[in-house]
Amino acid sequence: VSDGEVVAVRKSDGGAEWLARLDGGAAYPPVLLGDVLVAGGDRGLYALEARTGAPIELLAIPNGVRTVPALWGRRLFFVGGGGTVGAADVQAR
Repeated sequence: VSDGEVVAVRKSDGGAEWLARLDGGAAYPPVLLGDVLVAGGDRGLYALEARTGAPIELLAIPNGVRTVPALWGRRLFFVGGGGTVGAADVQAR
């Protein structure tokens, strides 16, 4: 993950399985929740299909998300761009 891209890598040969470009200048490593990857970025929390990288939804958060989200149960905790700590309840698909 860098420069707004999330890349899935094949275990067998290290090649790219898929690449998802997020609209924003940065992305942080995602966490897996069911079959959904959730990544923080400049505009908020991005939900992506884990198998394909296809976008599902963006939860817009003022000043974006500046860390890897921490998962506890179905709640994600993150540090926002303004230095605040936020939380979001999520549902796996």
